[in-house]
Amino acid sequence: MAEIYTSADTQALSVLSPDANDAIARLLADLGLPADTGSSVAPSDDASLLLSGGDPAPMPGHTAPLDVDQPEPGTLTGLVTPEPAAPPADASDPLGSEPLSGSETPQGHLLASGGDTLVSGLGMDTLWGASASPAHAPVSTAGEVHVAADAGDSVLSSGGFDTLHGGFASLQSTGDHATIYAFGDTIAATGGHALIDATASPAPIRVDAYGGDATILGGAGDDTIGLHDVSSGRASVFGGEGNDIITGSPGGWGTYAGGAGDDHFLTFGLNDSVMGGDGSDLFSIAAFGTGHDTISGGGGEDAVLFAERAFADAHVSHDGSSTLVTFGDGYSASIDGVEQLRFRDTILNA
Repeated sequence: MAEIYTSADTQALSVLSPDANDAIARLLADLGLPADTGSSVAPSDDASLLLSGGDPAPMPGHTAPLDVDQPEPGTLTGLVTPEPAAPPADASDPLGSEPLSGSETPQGHLLASGGDTLVSGLGMDTLWGASASPAHAPVSTAGEVHVAADAGDSVLSSGGFDTLHGGFASLQSTGDHATIYAFGDTIAATGGHALIDATASPAPIRVDAYGGDATILGGAGDDTIGLHDVSSGRASVFGGEGNDIITGSPGGWGTYAGGAGDDHFLTFGLNDSVMGGDGSDLFSIAAFGTGHDTISGGGGEDAVLFAERAFADAHVSHDGSSTLVTFGDGYSASIDGVEQLRFRDTILNA
């Protein structure tokens, strides 16, 4: 698969060391290519594609002298053999950038600017999205794809057990057991057992998870997190700081925690456990499932909203600081630390 470095890294790559020359020569020999590594990489403020002849070619949109043997800008030759993979039909690349594709050949070296589309192949890939620095995410030692500091990259991952590192990018993962380190990203995860970690992100993220058994950890921003799976899997969401909007799964039960901030939850009555934390939180319960929810408000002025249910249909009882609300269809909720119960037609101080 391809290994991509940010444009900030190119200064350090301006002259290849003897060890680097030997490593590249071995890599070229493995690919059956001439082992000519005598030329150095010209430093540039803009990231470039490293082509088979050793000459740097700027990314599309930058000026460079051309000769008859030079490939078109954006064409990868020599070190990366497969054609770029096409993104899924429903994926959008607003900047219209060239797609860069990972591969299962020995790693080549690509230098690329931001606004790119990265498409992983099968296998355990690691993709980095755009950010000023990768310091917000753990470092992996093999198979990484690094994109330069401009925001707007699209990362499309289809393999199982892939790892994606975002940075104000659009990330889409379709394989199971994906691990995504988010940093101000927009994320769509359709595979099961996804782990999405934005705990290092000060900027808001948006997550739409369609596979079952997702685990999502928000950051310090006002995050929007939605679960859309229709399976019976268990989900776990922690919003972190900020005024988060968390929509629970309509198909399975989950554990949802808002953390600090004024959070808004929407759940579906499917045996969920919902905790608000500090802040004035709102817990909206759709008239959908007939399970038993556990709701804890925490600090602040909190309220539970039964917007589709009338007060006359409810039976409300108190036991110390806990309130039990039951309805004729079988749904019930144990509630504590909440100041108001809001029905379709009545507001009741708990």
